[in-house]
Amino acid sequence: MVLRPSYIGPGRRPIEEAELDRLLEAAHPEDRCLFLLGADSGLRRREIWGCEVSHVQNGIVAVPAAYAKYRTMRRTVATSRLEECVGVAVRAGRTPRLCPYTYGTLHWVLRDALNRARLPLDLCWHSLRHRFAMRAILAGVPLHELQDFMGHRWITTTLVYLHLSDDRFQRGRDAMERAAGGKYGRGWLRVVHGGPDSWPESPDPAGDCPS
Repeated sequence: MVLRPSYIGPGRRPIEEAELDRLLEAAHPEDRCLFLLGADSGLRRREIWGCEVSHVQNGIVAVPAAYAKYRTMRRTVATSRLEECVGVAVRAGRTPRLCPYTYGTLHWVLRDALNRARLPLDLCWHSLRHRFAMRAILAGVPLHELQDFMGHRWITTTLVYLHLSDDRFQRGRDAMERAAGGKYGRGWLRVVHGGPDSWPESPDPAGDCPS
């Protein structure tokens, strides 16, 4: 497996939950599904631009290879609110494509919604995608599954979201606290050198050792 360093560059911070709520409220109702394709499904801007109504159904978003970054078809999740917003877009006449704009115009669609919501203009379409990844990490989605959802070629690209999550320290501490409540969690510390034959004698009256 080939590994490479990766990072989230400046100007691509994840959108905050309160900011996303304000953005959706300020956006035109038929445009909300476009923002949720990024924030709730993790699609890139080009993937959002090419998304059709038939691609979103039964809790799944199918990303065609023609619009995916590495020209590989993948599937990711579709939330109930995304599917509801897709329905609103369909009733507004957006079919089969959910996005009626040119690819370049999408930048200004987001900029207009940010202005009306009075949100910082450092947010971009990738900020929505980063929000999806961060929420998935905090919810405990395994990294290899998140890699598939995001369409990352390298697992190191997915790992960057783990490094950005401050909650990972609390999860690690909670795991250690739970372990500390077990039979061998408290009391003496076993130091092993050279294998089982060199184990010190256990202070446990039963004399048993963990395997």
